[in-house]
Amino acid sequence: MSAPSSRFRLSSKIFSLGQKMLLPVLAAIICLTGWWQDGHHPTAAVPGSGWWGDYDQSHYIHAALSFAKGQFSATEQWYLPLYPALAVPGVWLHLPDPFLPLNLICLMASVWIFGTLTRLVLPKAPAASTLGMLVFVACEMGPPTIRQVWSTPWTSTLAVPFMLLAILYCLYWIRSPKPLFAFVTGLSTAIVGGGRPVDGALLLGVCGGVVLLHLIVQRSHRPSLMTCILSVLSLGGGVITGALPTLILYLAVWGPHLAPYIVSSQAVGFDAALLPLHWVEIMIAPEPALPTGYGIIQSLPFVLTGLTGLLFASASDRRPVDLLVLLSVSSSTALYLAYRDLHAPGIWAFHNIHYFKWSLGFLGLYSLVLLRFVVYNPRFLLAVIPTMLVLVCWRAVPVSYGPRGQVDNGHTASLTVPALRTMDTITLPATGAPDQMYFGTHALWIDSHQVLPIADFKAFPIPGGMMIQPLRTWPAGSLSITPVDGITFTGRPELGRIILEPGIPCWGSLGPWKCAAQTMLPPVSLPANEKIVLTSPLGQQASTAGWLGIEPEGRWVDDHQGTLRFRVPVHSGIIFALDANALWNTGMRPMRFSITGRRGNICSWTWKDGELHHLECTIPADDIAADGSVTLNFNVSTPHAPSSIFPGSQDTRELGLFVHDFEWKAG
Repeated sequence: MSAPSSRFRLSSKIFSLGQKMLLPVLAAIICLTGWWQDGHHPTAAVPGSGWWGDYDQSHYIHAALSFAKGQFSATEQWYLPLYPALAVPGVWLHLPDPFLPLNLICLMASVWIFGTLTRLVLPKAPAASTLGMLVFVACEMGPPTIRQVWSTPWTSTLAVPFMLLAILYCLYWIRSPKPLFAFVTGLSTAIVGGGRPVDGALLLGVCGGVVLLHLIVQRSHRPSLMTCILSVLSLGGGVITGALPTLILYLAVWGPHLAPYIVSSQAVGFDAALLPLHWVEIMIAPEPALPTGYGIIQSLPFVLTGLTGLLFASASDRRPVDLLVLLSVSSSTALYLAYRDLHAPGIWAFHNIHYFKWSLGFLGLYSLVLLRFVVYNPRFLLAVIPTMLVLVCWRAVPVSYGPRGQVDNGHTASLTVPALRTMDTITLPATGAPDQMYFGTHALWIDSHQVLPIADFKAFPIPGGMMIQPLRTWPAGSLSITPVDGITFTGRPELGRIILEPGIPCWGSLGPWKCAAQTMLPPVSLPANEKIVLTSPLGQQASTAGWLGIEPEGRWVDDHQGTLRFRVPVHSGIIFALDANALWNTGMRPMRFSITGRRGNICSWTWKDGELHHLECTIPADDIAADGSVTLNFNVSTPHAPSSIFPGSQDTRELGLFVHDFEWKAG
């Protein structure tokens, strides 16, 4: 009887293991499918192929290829070396993406660890581990934008499983102060630091702080002094052990010198003064201050419910697990909201959401915790709803207060400024490609002091020109700005400020949720009966928001909406005409477009081809403001990525409408 019984127990264990591996494997399959469907994925492990031509990923592939050859040249390295070194087996296997196996392993490990963590968060829930894994897969693999930052190489992918492991073993350490648990906690945070040093150090501090607080408030069953000493020593030993691989690789590449990446990171750094502004622009919505981007809460509503659930769980249950998760998630979120080089337009466009992806599983899980609170005690809504309103009912509103400066031949602007801070702005009427404004290393001086791009200021494309925002306090003095080639100043600079006001957040496209970017720059005046090409200076000034870069014959509407804004010298209705074509291929559904104004829909049309169309719309007098300004929104109902339509294309931009030129005449 013993042999069959042993075989039965072994079969049960194998079956149970198979069940537990089902969701991690499912997550890996979803991620792999997303990788394959991403038209930007590389076809070979060579610089320039697919995303190996992007800034961060190009550094990763250079480093991995160098390590695979046994070379430790500093010219091939930029970021800390642990993540690229772990991709070396993928290079030896001649994979087009050597990081893909590593990313899939990290994803599966994260799903598994999160399932184990859920048993501590919801100890009384049936099948808590399975529930946790389901939540993690839904939050991380459900939204396409989050799935994409798992399939694309980022150092944050390696950090996720070890951040979760550090939290798990820190909780084990709190429940049972064994040196092994302290060792694994330190080891995990150090491995996190091997790719993301500040994240690792912050998490180590949070874990240590919660453990210390638990020891202080615990009045019974306190561990002995010797156990505490051994735990602290084990924690330190874990940190040293986890840091050794990175340290060895670092010394092999750079020796005892600071790597250029560390030097540049120190120059950029963090500033807590940016927290309020970035909370509104990045977490809620960038409009009306900035014309591009979407708030994280706007795109992922469970972030709001999860944060609220964390607050209420920590306040009501007062368990170490809730406190540890709350401090870990909130401190990491605050860290990156204080990061000088994190801006609302880049969260989705440049995949900077990857900084936050490790915490999304917790936010999804605590959304369920909040739901449980409300279901079992509906009176919680009296506190939950006001809390959520306080968190999201804000707008970042730009205002101007002068004075205006001067412009020298359209190339250098100057004005006298007081000591400007992070909420101040300088607006400049300008023409040029938005990407040149956003990424350009514009020269900015205050007397003899150079103000550095990225570290000290950021330039944003806004309707009618560009806005410069200080990222730290500037000295007072005589300021001069010379833009990069391709940008021309068309008017005088002016001082302004961004004010955070209570109000309905700028979400959606209708009613009180809708906000257009509010610019401090006047709309450009356009003459009647004159065709304005979108690539011309007047066309660039009029195409204020929601447009991609300049192409030889015009501009694409970026995703769903682009805005034209200009001024006419009449107050009666006008006839608006444009020449445009659609993104089209055989077998596609009809492409649907519309133009809306101040009062709603003005005209709409449907095309079943990619030919050039000439369209005329009557703009009623009600859609012309008292100062003669006209704001027209081009709405694309069915945008597509060329990579999903044309075989071989690696263009992943969401496109639909390409506008060549437009004009207006009296109605």
